[in-house]
Parts: sequence; C-alpha cells; structure tokens
Amino acid sequence: MRINAIVIGSVVSSRIVLEELIRAGIPVLKVFSLDEQYSGNVSGYDPIHKTAEQHGIPASTFQKINDPACGEELERLSAEYIFVVGLSQIAGSRIIRAAKKGVIGFHPTALPRYRGRAAMVWQVLLGVTDAKCTLFFIDEGMDSGPILGQEPYRIGEEDYASDIEKSLCNALRKLCRRVFGEMKAGALHPEA
Repeated sequence: MRINAIVIGSVVSSRIVLEELIRAGIPVLKVFSLDEQYSGNVSGYDPIHKTAEQHGIPASTFQKINDPACGEELERLSAEYIFVVGLSQIAGSRIIRAAKKGVIGFHPTALPRYRGRAAMVWQVLLGVTDAKCTLFFIDEGMDSGPILGQEPYRIGEEDYASDIEKSLCNALRKLCRRVFGEMKAGALHPEA
C-alpha cells in the first residue's frame, strides 16, 4: 500500500514522530519546522528541520503554519497523511483538507480526557499516575477527532518533569510503531 507523509512541528514529540516514520520506511515528502527565531515561547523547542536534513528530507521553516504560502505548498505536495505534532498553533481547515487520508495529531493524555493545553500539568495536579498518550485524527474541534491508538505510561509521585517526559517519549515511540504498522497494512481503525 502506497502511503507518504508530511510532518509539521516544533518540539521533541515532533522529532520522535519524524524519526519513527523514517524507521517505518514511510516516505516523508517534507518537514515544516517552526523557525528558531519564533521559538522563544516554545517549551522544549526542537529544530526538526535539522533532523530532516540529516536524512535527506526536504524541510522549511515557518512562523505561522496557516499562512497562505504554507497552505499552497501543503496542497501541492498532496500527502496521504499530515502529522501536526507539538505545535501550539491550531491547524486550520486548509491544512486539514490538504491531506488525502487525514491529519494526525498527538496528545499526551488518554483523549478525550484532559483535552486542550497544559495537559501534562493538569495530570500532575490531579494526581494521575496511570496515563496514556494518544494519536488521533485532527478535525475542526480541539483534540476531538477519532482516536487511532493510545499507549500507557506512568507518572510517579516523585517524578520530575524530565522523568515524565522520558516516559511519555518512550510511550510515543511504541505508539508510533504500532499505528504506523497498521497504516502500512491499510488496517487503521479510528475510534470515534
């Protein structure tokens, strides 16, 4: 089954998705990376365009992903899937329509619980210990599209932010491997 992807992002989870697409042998047509000069307010910024360049994948940087020039290029590339991961900007309808099979996002919680921003902080404040991360289809709502898969991870009572991030990143890698395998087999089963 022929599939390909585009990755849009700005943090470590964006890089993990890119690395796992490469590992799975899913062609990445292009990477759109938040420009470093606009990353001042981005916690954990990761210049994913550098990872793309190391693997010979075309990449460009942006300030606002919903700018007309980005939309035109996304439409022209005509990817099967567009991954919008680790970006504080909401993907507009033009981006959502640009993917043939769907736009996929990542959330560090067991959606639909803890939708929206600061999800990790809320889990810690609420004492969540058995957490799950989610890959899902992005729709016009906020973290509300059909779920492609979830992977558990643990938040220990004594964990620091770096401990939680490590557990979350390990869970994301496992989740990507499972979901990307289903993609390649044409066996995705989104759950509403």
